[in-house]
Amino acid sequence: MNQYNLIRESVSQFLVRDGMVADIQTYSVKDLGNIYISVSEAVPYDPLRKDYTIQIMGDKGITVYN
Repeated sequence: MNQYNLIRESVSQFLVRDGMVADIQTYSVKDLGNIYISVSEAVPYDPLRKDYTIQIMGDKGITVYN
């Protein structure tokens, strides 16, 4: 959860857009690419336990010089 909050707060000033598709939170970040965060509930349901999968996908059109 701490990593999720850290990423969300650190990209907030660079967001181009964000959205929610199914159970995946998406962020488009200026000069970086896309960040996909998937949250899944533990079975049986436990409000204290959630599994977060965080993927950062670089945009191939963005170079080091941007």
